[in-house]
Amino acid sequence: MKRVCILVYQGLPFIIDSVVIFNKKEKQFVEKLNNKLDEVSMDWHVQLDTSSGNIDDIVQQNPQALILKNGLQHRFYKGNFLQERIYQLDALELNEESINGVISFLKGLN
Repeated sequence: MKRVCILVYQGLPFIIDSVVIFNKKEKQFVEKLNNKLDEVSMDWHVQLDTSSGNIDDIVQQNPQALILKNGLQHRFYKGNFLQERIYQLDALELNEESINGVISFLKGLN
């Protein structure tokens, strides 16, 4: 069974409103990342967060790691989730679909 990593790409909104979320870049990033993880036979599967950054909902999915989109490092409440199991994307990784940092991070987790 593969370990789960969740890409958190949006924080909880301050005002609840009917907002359309465009996550094309995030979907492409996750797809490329999962293809590479399969190619190198790593036992990880990355999925997009569907909870708008709600840590309680995220923890219920029992992820072994989290990836935070750049900009969320100060807005995301991580609860008791271990900081060493959270990877912070830098400003260009998502836009350039640079997955090497995430791959190295996941390789380093037990």
